[in-house]
Formats: sequence, structure tokens, C-alpha cells
Amino acid sequence: MAEFASNKYYSIAAKTSGRLLTVIGDNCTENGGSIELWSNAGTENQQWKIIALGDGFFKIINRYSEKAVDITFGGTQDGSWIHQWDYTAADNQIWSISDCSDGCCKIKSKFGGKCLDVVGMSQSDGATCRSGA
Repeated sequence: MAEFASNKYYSIAAKTSGRLLTVIGDNCTENGGSIELWSNAGTENQQWKIIALGDGFFKIINRYSEKAVDITFGGTQDGSWIHQWDYTAADNQIWSISDCSDGCCKIKSKFGGKCLDVVGMSQSDGATCRSGA
């Protein structure tokens, strides 16, 4: 099981592109702010606090907005969009993070068991994040 320091911020990178999970746009401090993958800019909207909740689950909070990674409308199906929202402790904002043998981690939603995924396995800036198998 992955472990994280509660007083540290982390970058979350896609395995295939190395681009970072980023809250973007004019609404980057509001509920519903888009989360996409972008090249490392070293900014707070690309930094995440990963906070243990017990039983192997975590909440993931953006440093800039102080909002949680959230699956839209509590989606349980592949393709549900990922955005940010005030933390409510709903299962669509709670994640398990497991170590993989290649040094990467798998981030999986408690609600529906879907993984944090990239639309079309895009390796470009602006790639959209979603839930997937």
C-alpha cells in the first residue's frame, strides 16, 4: 500500500506521457473546475495533497484551489469526467492508491472501482481525465 506524508504536496503524472494532473481554466478555484494533463509548470494548480482516510483510502486535494478530485455526478461507468469539487467525503471523492511493480501507482475510485484514466491515452497537453476500467 502506498504511503504519503500528510504535510507534503505531490505531483501526479500520467505513466504514458509524464504530464501532470492539473486544475485549469478560469474556474480553477471553483467547483467543477476541469482537471487535465499538462506539462510541468511548477505551479500550485499541479500540486496535490494526498491525505489518508484509513482502510487504504485517500482524498486528493489540490494545493491552489483546496478542492478534491471528484468524478462527475458520482459516475460509476467508464468515461465519467474527472473534475474538482468541495470535499464532501462522498465515495466519488475517495481513492485507493496501490503500488505497481513498475514503480508507478494505480489510483482507483472507491465508488465504482474505476481508475483515474486519460481519454484516448493522449500524450498531449490538455488531455482530459476520466474514470476507466
